[in-house]
Amino acid sequence: MQIFLCQVLKSHLYDLLFLVIKFLKGEMTAIFTGTMMICRDVAEPAASALASATSLQQAKTNGTKH
Repeated sequence: MQIFLCQVLKSHLYDLLFLVIKFLKGEMTAIFTGTMMICRDVAEPAASALASATSLQQAKTNGTKH
């Protein structure tokens, strides 16, 4: 999990710096948009991994019932 977070922070370092600069300038719309972009990039792989884990668990459960 820590490795994943480090990769996310590295890949979005410039985005985060951009958000800080926009915050200092008081541009809230740009901050909201940038935050949503980062959240989307983090949430999509996490949701995909969760779906894979869930389907694997269901396959295990279904396999043991028969």
